[in-house]
Amino acid sequence: MKKTDINIEELTRQLEIDLKNIDIKSLARWAKRKASEKARRMYPEALPSRELGLQEPRLRFAADTNLFISAIMAGKNTRTLQLLLKLLSDEAIELVAGTPLLIEFEEIGHIFHQPLPREVYGALIGKTRRIDPGPESVQTCKPYFPGTEASDIVHAATCLEAGAILITNDRHFDRIRDAGLIRVWSIQEAIEKLILTKK
Repeated sequence: MKKTDINIEELTRQLEIDLKNIDIKSLARWAKRKASEKARRMYPEALPSRELGLQEPRLRFAADTNLFISAIMAGKNTRTLQLLLKLLSDEAIELVAGTPLLIEFEEIGHIFHQPLPREVYGALIGKTRRIDPGPESVQTCKPYFPGTEASDIVHAATCLEAGAILITNDRHFDRIRDAGLIRVWSIQEAIEKLILTKK
């Protein structure tokens, strides 16, 4: 290996001169910001809570498709629509979903052509963060569902892994709720806790 001659004293003197003209703190902040931007592009899966900034969300939910359908089909002035809009607009609330639930939303979204449903659907997809649970979470949830309910198993496993509350009127989730493995709120329960309760 070829030895490089470096004059340490000269290098130190030159660095001292250069550094006098640089705001080190600003430079460090700029470098960190650039590195974070690149990291988000290269490794989005490594930054699971960044959609809402640096703070963890106060509440994390998975909204089942029956909430979206109930809110849209019941009309503009229902409590169910108010609940959905609360989930979409409250920055302290994070929405999560596994791939099967996002596929359900996509399929249902094709049905709607009116401005309000399309706008609400777009906001729902835009805010919901995908979390695909690992095999262990899926296996943990599997005994609580009929063999044909694969997508429901993944919904539950997503909530288990993300620590999310599932909002649904689907009775298939009663057993896993009663076992205390995940938290499940009915749509009415969510309305009472998020819309009607004064904070």
